[in-house]
Amino acid sequence: MWHLAAVNPRPWSLVAKIVLACLLVLLSAPPAHAQADPQNAYWSYDASGELVTVAVADVNHDGVDEFVVVADESNVSLLNAAGVTVWGPYRTNEPVLQITAVNTNTPTNPELELAIGTRNQLILLNADGQEKWRIELEVPPATSGAFDVLGDNEWRRLEASPLAIRPLDANNDGRDELLVALRSGHLRLYDGQTGNQIWEYVGPEPPAFNALSLIETLDVVGDTVPEIAFTYFTDRGFSEVSLLTADGRLLWRHSLSGRVTGLQPLGSDAEAQTQVAVGTDRGMVRLYDGASGAELWRRTLNVPITTLTRGMIDDGVPVLAVGTAVGRLIAYNQQGVRVIDRQYAAEPNRPILSIDANPITAVAESDLRDLPVIRFAITLGPAPTTRTEPADLLLIDSTGRALTTYTPASTLGLSRLLDINRDGLNELLLTAFGSLSLRDTGLGTDTRDYVVDWAYRLDVQPRTALAADVNQDNRDELLVGADDGRLHLINDMGNQIWEQNFGGVVTHLALVERQDGTAGSLAPLIVAVHNNSVVNDSGVETVQGWVELLRADGTAVWPEPLILDTAVSSL
Repeated sequence: MWHLAAVNPRPWSLVAKIVLACLLVLLSAPPAHAQADPQNAYWSYDASGELVTVAVADVNHDGVDEFVVVADESNVSLLNAAGVTVWGPYRTNEPVLQITAVNTNTPTNPELELAIGTRNQLILLNADGQEKWRIELEVPPATSGAFDVLGDNEWRRLEASPLAIRPLDANNDGRDELLVALRSGHLRLYDGQTGNQIWEYVGPEPPAFNALSLIETLDVVGDTVPEIAFTYFTDRGFSEVSLLTADGRLLWRHSLSGRVTGLQPLGSDAEAQTQVAVGTDRGMVRLYDGASGAELWRRTLNVPITTLTRGMIDDGVPVLAVGTAVGRLIAYNQQGVRVIDRQYAAEPNRPILSIDANPITAVAESDLRDLPVIRFAITLGPAPTTRTEPADLLLIDSTGRALTTYTPASTLGLSRLLDINRDGLNELLLTAFGSLSLRDTGLGTDTRDYVVDWAYRLDVQPRTALAADVNQDNRDELLVGADDGRLHLINDMGNQIWEQNFGGVVTHLALVERQDGTAGSLAPLIVAVHNNSVVNDSGVETVQGWVELLRADGTAVWPEPLILDTAVSSL
């Protein structure tokens, strides 16, 4: 059973304007271990397609985080802390690969901008979603190994494809530059004001044609000027790990067997991260001193490492949390002593896709000492043979014990623990395919004003929704199209006004505004698109797009729908 949830307290006439930000897509009969009760959700947002990435940052500098959502590959929107769409979608010409909040403004303007990396472009948006500049990312010439495999023309067709973007105040002037790692293994720094390239670093070993570049920034000497940890895979089959200065000079480097799959600064606290941790697909974890590059310790797990994260356990002890391809999590303290070792997958075939550390410090949690304290949120992916199955999100404590589990969760590892208003109490951002919800963890968090006011049950997954004053009663209604071909009109109390069953899948909705020739207007007409599978006389299945035109009471305007020989993908 599926639920649609509205958010309160707000007049429905206002909320309906942004009801897509309040569309909760949740199973009402989840597995016994899942926390899927809509009453635990502050708000929910149904994206226009699959969520590609979600960035969390205080974009408008009001002390409360906003949510930057990328859906359906190229649609960028900004949601405020209540789940309301502030602006968007801003549409890029190419799929979005990376998005990061940066501050390229003067120190007197603390609002953040958004750096967006697509296949061949770098774009900067201001806090209002307006484009400040856009540049083409030039593809570097092919290296020797890549040239032998692909040739230069094929190499260039692979596109620049930024794998990571980080803000970097390279000259310590209070303005961020943009540090970009490309698929080709090249590292570039761009001016945040203009988009001009400042420098490029290419390692001494030629990169492979898919170099799997990773970057992180840290301050190894405490002079407030950051250094850059950088890794890439070479065409000779090993990885290079380097530390660079902010102006692109090499300080030290190491060569490692295998591919680097995790790169994490580590230190005594969040502000003093002076060490660099590296994990590989060969099951090796190494910790380096940031200043000298000396290896401090190494640990061999004999299973591929999937992710690394810095976190805290009881008494403020920093740890390095290591996720593996077999569903096992290990955490080491700074001396390399194992403090957590847990197996979460019943069979060793489910990888840990991501580990998100609790942003709340031990000091801020003092009031929660009588409650279980969440330390990490881990995403446990499906087995490789069952990739259609959902991922699980587990909240774990300092011993690695799973406190609660959420299903389904995003297989991209987009769910995370938050403290959006810096009050020392957790929220959980839960993502699953095209839905995003901010939730109460149920473990000592505060209950805010974003409570569910009503819920309307569907038998199947909702596909599309539209809010408008359909019947002109000065109160907005909600049109919902579902996967079973049904179209529902729901009033502001959550009651169904009418329902039409078209068959197929209702994929698109729109309104046609009408005027009566005077100062007034007529009730709008409803355009509904449903895509139907049809088997012809030869037994071949095709998809047809059917376009229906309806009155406000749900009756048809056209005696027959408009039938197209192909599926409708946009309206």
